[in-house]
Amino acid sequence: MIGDYKIVYTVSDIANLVPDALRSIKSLMKFVAKENVIVLHTPPRTMKSILELSKVANVQYADNITKPFAIMPEKGLRHYGEKVQLCNINSENVIFLDADTLIRKDVTLLLDGDFDFAAMPVKSDETMEDRIRLFSKINSHALPQYNCGLLVFKNYFHRKIGDLWLKYINDESLREPVFNTWEQWALSLALSMSNAKIKNLTFYHHARMWAGKSHVDAFIMHGIPTHAHMRFRAWLGRERRRLEKRVIP
Repeated sequence: MIGDYKIVYTVSDIANLVPDALRSIKSLMKFVAKENVIVLHTPPRTMKSILELSKVANVQYADNITKPFAIMPEKGLRHYGEKVQLCNINSENVIFLDADTLIRKDVTLLLDGDFDFAAMPVKSDETMEDRIRLFSKINSHALPQYNCGLLVFKNYFHRKIGDLWLKYINDESLREPVFNTWEQWALSLALSMSNAKIKNLTFYHHARMWAGKSHVDAFIMHGIPTHAHMRFRAWLGRERRRLEKRVIP
């Protein structure tokens, strides 16, 4: 018995977040009714995007509560939607999906099991020493970074952890040295201060295209291929076939 649940996205009118989210939600609707899908729309936003998203989901306005960040240095500081906004959803269970995901299986099945939080731990760019130093600042034990493209919260745990997650996101004193994907590290910090039952997902649940997992029969595929990525994959296939034809003396 799944119980009450909501599937949540967060977007703003930056980059391709809205078109990506529309594509993701359309793939999700094979498994989930519109009434269970919420899009939290943070500034900047336009009426056009709101109307388009309203056709496939319940759109809720949400004011920015975190500081803007640079996803790439040349892009400057921006708001790309705020994942921490999901903590305000009044539902027992919440599944968060990034805009650039494609849904291949019924994600509500991910709610099965005895846990409070589930996500996939990923290898980060930071060293173990950096991680230990970071968590020691809040007198806690080090946890891995969890990719926030797919997050599963049960038992109202998202509401229990929200204030702490937001606090760490906005605490710049913790970000020395500067950590990439800070929103994800702030979540790990908040998790380390909780008594949550954590379940680690794998690439059979959450397959990341940039990690070479596009062939995996996973619940979601994360990452939309760029033209450069597709050209590289095509070249790689040609090279593989060429090498297979070589006769080794």
